Amino acid sequence: MRDALPNASFIGFTGTPIENTDKTTQAVFGDYIDVYDIQQAVEDGATVRIFYENRLAKITLKEEEEEEEKPRVDAEFEELTEGEETTSSQQLKAKWARLEAIVGNEHRLQLIAADIVNHFEQRNEILDGKGMIVCMSRRIC
Repeated sequence: MRDALPNASFIGFTGTPIENTDKTTQAVFGDYIDVYDIQQAVEDGATVRIFYENRLAKITLKEEEEEEEKPRVDAEFEELTEGEETTSSQQLKAKWARLEAIVGNEHRLQLIAADIVNHFEQRNEILDGKGMIVCMSRRIC
């Protein structure tokens, strides 16, 4: 693009900044013209305050439940590790499948879902707002 338009000005908006080992947003676009941070956005009314609350859930799983859950992640993992060495891919796949099976155990997810609903309803009595939940895999989501 720079070769095609050598006299153009290039401006990048850093809502999704570039962070690679070989380049950053500033390396590509130059120094910041202005910084509009989350605090200023809240003060302007462009966004609402963000509250972060980490919630921990215990992880327990019986061996037979783990074996039932393992096949569900194989296809997704194959897609993610395409091009990896077979031995490396197989090792990662086995580790990921075990971890995903443990974290995504149905009983555990039911407890977490109940906690999320309870927590959200209690918070909603005090504050208006929305919630965002992040999970380890599509299946768990």
